[in-house]
Amino acid sequence: MIVARVMWRDGARAGLRTDERVPVDEIVMLGLAPALQLTANGERRRQPRLEQSSRLRGRTIEFVGLLAIIAALSGAGASMIGAAFARPLGAVVSALGG
Repeated sequence: MIVARVMWRDGARAGLRTDERVPVDEIVMLGLAPALQLTANGERRRQPRLEQSSRLRGRTIEFVGLLAIIAALSGAGASMIGAAFARPLGAVVSALGG
């Protein structure tokens, strides 16, 4: 049994991709016998295509990077706001005798 994925099709011709080496000589010899049958069972493996998994990985990295930048800018902004209000609030606290 040879498990293969159809990569292209042009009429009755098709290009197949397999994970294992295909014994071409044996197939040619079987082609002379009338018992040779090609069957497609329609069973498909649910593996994401390489392009799709790479694209998903890239989007994930981009999203995590964006979250890191937002967190860093938020921390810097909070620090600047705290420093900006510390001096006037310190003056108010000392004026009130606190």
